[in-house]
Amino acid sequence: MKTKTAISWGVAGASILSVSTSAYAGGLGDVVEESVVAPPDVTVTYDRWDGLYVGAHVGAGTASTTFTGFDPTGPDIDEGYIWPDNTAESDAVFGGIQVGYNFQNGNLVYGAELDYGLVKVDPSEISLEDEDIYAWRQVADIEGIFTLRGRVGYSFDNRALLYATAGLAAGMQTVGIQARDGSEEYSFARNDDLALGGVVGAGLEYAINDRWSIKGEGLFFRFANEDEHLSEYDDGDVYAWGAANDNTEFASIRLGVNYRY
Repeated sequence: MKTKTAISWGVAGASILSVSTSAYAGGLGDVVEESVVAPPDVTVTYDRWDGLYVGAHVGAGTASTTFTGFDPTGPDIDEGYIWPDNTAESDAVFGGIQVGYNFQNGNLVYGAELDYGLVKVDPSEISLEDEDIYAWRQVADIEGIFTLRGRVGYSFDNRALLYATAGLAAGMQTVGIQARDGSEEYSFARNDDLALGGVVGAGLEYAINDRWSIKGEGLFFRFANEDEHLSEYDDGDVYAWGAANDNTEFASIRLGVNYRY
């Protein structure tokens, strides 16, 4: 009976000793600190600019159209009038909508955008030799402009996107030249046609949150649409003069907002 008791006490002592040696190393008082395992460094990234977006824009700019005057009743139809300035420069305002799709690979963002804008161009007027006796009122009104552009840019901190853009432009262009004698408008030449051209520019877009962003961009359009216009007197069919427009250029600054799906 005593022998069994001694064995039991020996087993208990060995257990206590084992626990003690696991808590102490090298002797009493030397506590082994438990090692702390740090969590893995995981950086969460996402493509803020990737996907479909729609938006709207407004802006202002300057339009200029180059004209060449000629005398359709003279011996040489290409004989030009002497104009003090054959370029009509006018202010313009516009507004429109856009839809596009972006792909994002790290900081690189690229995609395409289609937009349409209504444009209002003010007429310009020039006088022959700075006199008011004879003058021309030149109008180059682009009623609406479609653009299909590619975009490529760099995203800073996944928040700001700096990009360049280029593509094709098309619009319904109304080109008119109205001649006047004093204050009386007596002759008008006009042509409505589809104008085709190109557009280049650059912009900066800033993400307010994961859905909304604001942007500002500058675009330069050039429409190479050569047409001739022959005017008539109001009271007859005799040609008074003629003119031809060589091209129309349009520089603009636009502000816009986009919503990403």
